[in-house]
Amino acid sequence: MATSAAIKSLAVHLKKAADDLRLLNSGPRCGFNDLNVPARQAGSSIMPAKVNPVIPECVNQCCFTIFGMDVTVNWAVAEGQLQLNAFDPVMVHELLTGMALLTHAMETFRVNCVEGIEINADLGRSYAQSSPSISAALNHYIGYEHAADIAAEAVHTGRTVREVAGERTDLPAEQLDEILDPIRLARGLGQTCRERQE
Repeated sequence: MATSAAIKSLAVHLKKAADDLRLLNSGPRCGFNDLNVPARQAGSSIMPAKVNPVIPECVNQCCFTIFGMDVTVNWAVAEGQLQLNAFDPVMVHELLTGMALLTHAMETFRVNCVEGIEINADLGRSYAQSSPSISAALNHYIGYEHAADIAAEAVHTGRTVREVAGERTDLPAEQLDEILDPIRLARGLGQTCRERQE
């Protein structure tokens, strides 16, 4: 049972990764469109030019099968009587099949999907630059209340924090660009804030 549970646990995590890629791949018009998984077969028969995430979907189906195998093993264990269990053959079959299936699913996922992912960097950059959350980086320079006002105005007017801060602060453009650089913020704003407080 413990071995089956370990196989199932790995399958749960693999399914989660496949589901996340399916969601982030959705679009390009009405979905996330954060990334593109490789097209591995012709698109939908009812929606021309649609690219289905067939490898993550295949991986999901392998994981569903493994979940079922775990149920079979649990029932087989439960049906043992005293020190004897007549159902070892089905347990061994499900364990070996599950391990092989999971191994092949992970390899297929890596080779035919993960290694070919293309990130939509421009979209991600625009999301980061338009996020009102980056106003937190201004706290040290203009105070929390002023930074919060800038964030609120940016949301209300549909502009970026950078655009509003350029109008409502005396900070030079070059300094604002550095303070509000999403890459820099992603790499260490938390550490920078902690250092300043100390």
